[in-house]
Amino acid sequence: MSAYNTVVLPDEENCPHCGAVIRRRVQFKYGDTWQHDYMIGDRIKWGGNDIGKPARLVTALGYPEDCPVCGHDLDGVFDVVIRDGVIKDVVPGKTQPYIDAGDANYIVLEP
Repeated sequence: MSAYNTVVLPDEENCPHCGAVIRRRVQFKYGDTWQHDYMIGDRIKWGGNDIGKPARLVTALGYPEDCPVCGHDLDGVFDVVIRDGVIKDVVPGKTQPYIDAGDANYIVLEP
């Protein structure tokens, strides 16, 4: 498996399987992909194992990690919203726009 980055969501939630209180972690591939851990509001790092190029507005396809307590697969995908190099939000997403863009890891919405 190739390298990726992770963004940790700010809000706690309950695992739908075991009920444990967790903070969801979402993996994505954009910027210097080298297991960097980010929070919303952090600036994307560049200058290493880069995927993509800096742009004004980007969404990166994000996959949730399994529950850290029970290992349950937390289904779904997310859009990691990056504006001017800063992670602005992580919202529920769909894979189709990324498939339509040639099976991309990210989509540039504003160059």
